[in-house]
Amino acid sequence: MAGFGQTMKALKFMGLYARFGVITRTILVAIPGVAVQVIMFAIYFLAFGSMGYITFGPEVKEFRSIENVLETMFMITIGVFDYHKLREVSPIFGALFFILFQSLIFFILLNVFIGIICEAFCQCLEERGEISFTGEMRGLGEKIQGLMKHTDPDADLKRKLMADMRGK
Repeated sequence: MAGFGQTMKALKFMGLYARFGVITRTILVAIPGVAVQVIMFAIYFLAFGSMGYITFGPEVKEFRSIENVLETMFMITIGVFDYHKLREVSPIFGALFFILFQSLIFFILLNVFIGIICEAFCQCLEERGEISFTGEMRGLGEKIQGLMKHTDPDADLKRKLMADMRGK
């Protein structure tokens, strides 16, 4: 939880600099699309996991329990996987399972994920417009000065009370 808080603070201060502000804005704009993509990924991940559990569970150690299946599916996703065990159990379905999983996860879902982020980045660049380097530095300096300026939140109330006391 503390790591999440620190990340949010870092993103907030990155927004002070125009170029980092685009990155922060891109993350915020991409969140709805990425959330849908994560849900889709989880659905396909669990569907392929249950398919592997039912098909390969009795013969392949990595598919004998739900925990092992989820770990194995993650290992397939990152490329650490023994394909030959699946081919030994079921030559046709092992190959079909592996090819479908790889093509769906990597070629479709991962590319859609990248597309969502690229679209959000392009949208943020269009909103930002063209900013020169000197303009960026000037804007950054003004924002930092605004943060450093210490203002008393009760200054207006104090002035009003002083004016009322003088008026009496």
